[in-house]
Amino acid sequence: ASSTIGLQVPLIALLAGAAAILIGRSKPSAVFRGVDWVLLVFFAGLFVVIGGARQSGLLDALLAQERALVTPDVQGIVSLSVFSALVSQLVSNVPLTMLVIPLIKDIPGDTLWVTLAASSTLGGNATLLGAVSNIIVAEVAARDGVEVRFGDFLRLGLPVTAATLALAIGVLALEYQAGWLR
Repeated sequence: ASSTIGLQVPLIALLAGAAAILIGRSKPSAVFRGVDWVLLVFFAGLFVVIGGARQSGLLDALLAQERALVTPDVQGIVSLSVFSALVSQLVSNVPLTMLVIPLIKDIPGDTLWVTLAASSTLGGNATLLGAVSNIIVAEVAARDGVEVRFGDFLRLGLPVTAATLALAIGVLALEYQAGWLR
């Protein structure tokens, strides 16, 4: 929608949020009371850590190795998907996306953007640490007396992630081969 209507994504998000507040029947103060501020601070902390790791050069070797494999073709689809699934287990899928964007931003076409969207989302399902949403669910479950253990999550998450990621790679590769993805 951003490229179609000529507005940047942050502006669209801001306008949509403002519209929701104006149209909705909830008072903004009630909405702000419902915000999980701990989660927002957690996210901010993740972004600060990732930014610091990038600025310090800590991640340069890892990214330099992946840069050679990130090409807008089937090899790039596979490489970026595997990289995203593995690294999201270390830093979570949202910070991973922030790391990868500089690698693909100057590569023409949508192939790697669509691959990143799919693989970072699906790759985050392997472990509790793979996505912040997994941590949120485990935290809410714990408040309700349900313990979600890392090993239990991994036992189910790993095969589901492997299957869905393989399926996504296959679909993206077919779309690329058919010329629907460039």
